[in-house]
Amino acid sequence: MATLYHYTTKGNEICKDQLIRTELDSKLPGHHGRYDEETMTHIDRKMDFVWLTSSTKIPGCIQNIIKSVYEIGLEHGDKFDYDWHKLGQYIESQPAHNQPLYYTRFQFDSSDICARTWNYEFNTVWNKSKLRRAFAETVNHFTKINGDDIDEHWITDKPIDLKDHPSTKIEYVSRSYADIIEDLGFESMGQALERAHRITTAPATHKKVNFKGKRNYV
Repeated sequence: MATLYHYTTKGNEICKDQLIRTELDSKLPGHHGRYDEETMTHIDRKMDFVWLTSSTKIPGCIQNIIKSVYEIGLEHGDKFDYDWHKLGQYIESQPAHNQPLYYTRFQFDSSDICARTWNYEFNTVWNKSKLRRAFAETVNHFTKINGDDIDEHWITDKPIDLKDHPSTKIEYVSRSYADIIEDLGFESMGQALERAHRITTAPATHKKVNFKGKRNYV
């Protein structure tokens, strides 16, 4: 049994509804979303999970911190001579980089919510066809760019009803972008961006992620 965490900026909404919705459901109209029924593909629906992590640190992908800045760099690279450390220093000089951000962390036992590792899902479901594998590898790619560890990702297929889990531990965490970058193991935003660039420009290998050969629910 593993201890898992769901980090979110929508803690008040979740506590009010007593429900952690799956990713697509939380983004549908009425739930502050950008998706609608017409734009969702068959694969989108298949990847409609609640995402969790075994890490006690706020994941970089929660707000795509590194990926977002990296994409800005690709679009406006001429302004900083395509030097990732120069861009990183510019981002770090902005007041918003050091302002506190507030997150809610919900804690669960993996067996209580029937969660499984993303590694298992990738290798047993998404690695079985070229189309699905390509889609899932995009998820892995963004995960790596944002500095997260794929081995720490877990999923569950259904919304988590907090009424069914009255002992759920809820914590409020305050970290700035600068704190999150440091927690992810980077000395600076420039170092994070340089790594993101190496990952993005490296040839695709289509290698499987680590998988021990058995379904890992606990």
